[in-house]
Amino acid sequence: VAALERDFATLRDSTLEQTRQGRSLADMLAKVQTEQSDARAAAASASSVAGAALALSAIEAAARQGRPFEADYRALRAALPTVDAVRALGPLAVSGAPTLGDLKDDFRTASETARKAAPAEASGQWGWVNKFFGGAVTVRKADGTDEDPFALISRAGEALEEGDLEGAVAYTARLDGAPAAAMSGWTEAAKRRISLETSLEAVRLALADGGAVTP
Repeated sequence: VAALERDFATLRDSTLEQTRQGRSLADMLAKVQTEQSDARAAAASASSVAGAALALSAIEAAARQGRPFEADYRALRAALPTVDAVRALGPLAVSGAPTLGDLKDDFRTASETARKAAPAEASGQWGWVNKFFGGAVTVRKADGTDEDPFALISRAGEALEEGDLEGAVAYTARLDGAPAAAMSGWTEAAKRRISLETSLEAVRLALADGGAVTP
């Protein structure tokens, strides 16, 4: 009986040791698999960020020339499918957005048409001056609270020359009637440019977070 008990104890200890070794081996395998999975995820994230950076660079180059960027947008969307700023570029990818230089050139023609469309009485007692001289001379309020079309167009032009596109749009958006209709095409084009610049900046910030922006 004593010999059987010793053999049983030896068998039990051996079984427990094998069980511990088996668990240890299983734990090691699980750890290796986890590390491999993490490494693959990190590599995929780095690849996505690199692809996004290349696509963004191509889009920025196209944007500087006012060209569309549909193919590069698809590449950027594939690399960063969860970033809202990327999706915001979608409506702009097919046709692009005019450059600031283009908008300055187009503003001259549009503003001239808008001034001609504005009735002289729209700017009160000095309306005839604004109407007669067009863009050469404009009577405006010193405090900047103008509401007449001549002054609004004049202030929009000044903001545009200073590179303040949002400020220029803020003035043209306050126009109404015939002057607003004459400036509507320019205003929408300027809004497209603003949207493009805003979205591109948001994508740049997203890329600065590295893998945090990738799925």
